[in-house]
Amino acid sequence: VNLTSKKGISLPSPTPLEYDIMKRVELGVVYEKVLSKLAAEGTIGIFPEGGSHDRTDLLPLKAGVALIAYSAMEKYGLSIPI
Repeated sequence: VNLTSKKGISLPSPTPLEYDIMKRVELGVVYEKVLSKLAAEGTIGIFPEGGSHDRTDLLPLKAGVALIAYSAMEKYGLSIPI
């Protein structure tokens, strides 16, 4: 592949990158780790998937967020703000 910059400068060909496919993650294991973090007074961040980066409003929350908060309340008596 021959690449040229906007100024007409010849650029080196990119080196191919190797990648691996992440193994399946068990959702139950993830929820338990999240609940353990919350029980230890930790903080978690949940990021929406598939949204545009130029949106100015939040996408609707999915059931998983409520499930995490409810499970933390049920299992540890925590009140998790959403």
